[in-house]
Amino acid sequence: MASRARVRAPELIGKGGWLNTGNKDLTLSDLRGRIVVGRDAYLAAVTGRWEGGA
Repeated sequence: MASRARVRAPELIGKGGWLNTGNKDLTLSDLRGRIVVGRDAYLAAVTGRWEGGA
């Protein structure tokens, strides 16, 4: 089996900030091994339709 190349993701920085973190900015290393759901994906799952996007 061929090994896969590791891809480094950029840090998640935006103007909206993080939700439900007690005003703590998180880094990718803080999120390693955790399940992270984006706001648009969460809204699509809850409402049954896609509300964000391109």
